[in-house]
Amino acid sequence: VERRGDYAYIPIYGWMEGEYFRSCYSKKKGWKDTREPMSEREGEEGSLFNHQGHTPGVLANWYRLSGNEAALRLSGELVRFLTKPRLWDLPGADDPNVFGYSGENAHWTGHFHGHVNTLRAILEYAVAVNDARLKEFVRSGYEWARSRGIARIGLFDEQGCGTARMIGLALKLTDAGVGDYWEDVDQYIRNNGSELQLASLDEIRKLCEGPRQTGAEGFTEKVARAYGVPRLYPDRIVAPLENADRVAERSVGGFGRLQLPFGGQAVRKSIICCNSHG
Repeated sequence: VERRGDYAYIPIYGWMEGEYFRSCYSKKKGWKDTREPMSEREGEEGSLFNHQGHTPGVLANWYRLSGNEAALRLSGELVRFLTKPRLWDLPGADDPNVFGYSGENAHWTGHFHGHVNTLRAILEYAVAVNDARLKEFVRSGYEWARSRGIARIGLFDEQGCGTARMIGLALKLTDAGVGDYWEDVDQYIRNNGSELQLASLDEIRKLCEGPRQTGAEGFTEKVARAYGVPRLYPDRIVAPLENADRVAERSVGGFGRLQLPFGGQAVRKSIICCNSHG
């Protein structure tokens, strides 16, 4: 963590190449560059918020559980960075009506579930210190996010992560007394939330029979190359990165990137992020 006055940020420039690795810290080399990110569009998946926005929320929760003052202090420093107006105001963004007011109202454009995830983390800190301004900032951002999809059925973004994180944020806002969003949660879960769940073993097996991903290095290959794990037999299982034990059966009840049948048009690939966020 790099500290600058009353705020702090996590550097995003590591030594490895490729998506999901270029922002990693190296125990041997440290950071390649510790300069401060100047735009929300930096970081993994083109989003600083998606990359590290959840961190202050974890720290704030740890403070509430343990009373650790250092965790609360760092959470506040990270929140003060993540709420800087320049990270919300994006000149030339795809919604020209946003620019100029976002820093106050959390009206944003860009990576959907990255922003929602960050709003939830900011709320965790706001609850821990009872900051009314930050609570209102998050409430405003949540209401804005509802306008970015079809809220009555919980259809947000192009991934299941969007629906799951909107459920989480609505619950947190309601629990904190910032608003009453139980009806929202009910709509999200009963509609798109249930559609995202992989409930049919037959449908999952159909996915396994579909085309293999081609034209790009697979995620496992990237991990193996980045951490020096031998990948001598690309058609065999490489532990501990891979497991082929009853994969279809064990996937029943999990959550997909998109609801079937639309998600079933995709290639076979890992969807672990949507599983956990669901």
